[in-house]
Amino acid sequence: MERADLPLFSALRALREFEKRHLPFLQTVEDYDLMLEIGFRQAAGRPINLKEVMLLGIASVPTVQRRLRRLRELGVLKPQRCAHDGRAVELLLAPEVVETIGRCEPLLRPAAAADASNRGAASAPAPEPARENAARRRGKAPGRETGAPAGPGAPRDP
Repeated sequence: MERADLPLFSALRALREFEKRHLPFLQTVEDYDLMLEIGFRQAAGRPINLKEVMLLGIASVPTVQRRLRRLRELGVLKPQRCAHDGRAVELLLAPEVVETIGRCEPLLRPAAAADASNRGAASAPAPEPARENAARRRGKAPGRETGAPAGPGAPRDP
């Protein structure tokens, strides 16, 4: 591992400590995934309904039902009737939970900055010799579409 990975792991470690201290209701991976999906949709202004939660494939239907019931009993989730269809129930995170989660945002900034700088280096175009070597490995000469001879009787590149 490189020292460049240190900010990422430091931020993840701080985030995990925050979760242990302020989000004790997140006991399983399913709890975590449900909270993230429900919160994401809520923040996007499109609350998720029960059917959509089941279609996410987070876990089996009975497991998701148990986890949702538990989170609702703890006051983490606030179900509400859909405004345009009174039969449907939308799931929202309680305002206190949204506020608590908002306090962890500064912990994510160093990791996001480190990730962006690492991604910038990785997305730079490959130098020309590397592209030419890659083309040769695929059986294509630089500047040609295929490895086929250029014309009748023309020799192939090695």
